[in-house]
Amino acid sequence: MQKPGVLNLNEAAELLGVPKRRLYDITNVLEGVDLIEKIGKNSIKWRDQSEFTNSVTYQKLNKENVELINEEIGLDKFIQSVSSSLKLAKEDPTDAFYSYSLLTDFRSLDNFKNKMLIAVKAPKDSSSSIEVVDPNETQKFEVIIKNENGGPLNSFVCPEDINENIEENLGRPGMVRCASTS
Repeated sequence: MQKPGVLNLNEAAELLGVPKRRLYDITNVLEGVDLIEKIGKNSIKWRDQSEFTNSVTYQKLNKENVELINEEIGLDKFIQSVSSSLKLAKEDPTDAFYSYSLLTDFRSLDNFKNKMLIAVKAPKDSSSSIEVVDPNETQKFEVIIKNENGGPLNSFVCPEDINENIEENLGRPGMVRCASTS
């Protein structure tokens, strides 16, 4: 009969369907940071964590975790609110006449001045997603835009000078090219 809080690694490996070696790798790491201790040849148990859970570091981390969870909940509510507002605006026939944006609208906002803007045109009633790859990981700036409906997407770099002709800007050498895949 096994003592409470003690885990037999042979039984755990069989139950999880993993090689014992993988469990021993994990237990060696946990033992190295004093979270578990070996009991006999194939058994382990958690160390008493009361010292850690009562520490100032733990309390700070726990408080930060709660704050981050609350921030995430707030952001989720905000996203839901914006999504429902956008859905209502898209479905309201009185707003259909105004459902477009001009380049001058974006360039007149301080957040978009001196920034690269990429315009994407998708088919009507399609759904698209945008993913920005972390440039620190790939050493290059990469944006992935997918149309969930499989339709074509057209994209182009918007000129910084709103008086420029967009068609002329697209043909200018050295401009960013947007590759697309279907």
